[in-house]
Amino acid sequence: MAPGNLVQSRPGLVPRSRPMCQYPARPQYVAGDPTAASSFVCNRRVTVDVKPGDSANGVNTRSNGRLAVAILSDLLFDAPAQVDVASLTFGRTGSEQSLAFCGSHGEDVNGDLRRDLVCHFDTRSTGLGTGDTEGLLQGRTVTGDTVAGADSVQVVR
Repeated sequence: MAPGNLVQSRPGLVPRSRPMCQYPARPQYVAGDPTAASSFVCNRRVTVDVKPGDSANGVNTRSNGRLAVAILSDLLFDAPAQVDVASLTFGRTGSEQSLAFCGSHGEDVNGDLRRDLVCHFDTRSTGLGTGDTEGLLQGRTVTGDTVAGADSVQVVR
């Protein structure tokens, strides 16, 4: 098992450390001392599908309804088992508190025989508006790593 942090220390250089992230997550700087591992989080990019099954991804921002967003599983990532559902945010900036609910068992939305996590977000709470072309999702895994992903959207009124 790898150590919790990787430390670089060469004579004449300021020592610096980074968290050891489980592949394919990578360290991402958030704030603080750029030489300290505590200033970084492990971030995993995830594939997101807004309105699974609809390639246009049209979003009616006047709708009082909900917008389905799938977090796709892959060979190394089991979205229904690994995502902390309560941490999810989705919208214009990715930090909008718009989560309504997620399906509890997952479903295969892209035909790869893997269960994907399908969540529903309150359309108006996403903050998406005219001119926006992308919906951003953020959250955490059950082990505390961050997850982030994006998909195109087409805002319609």
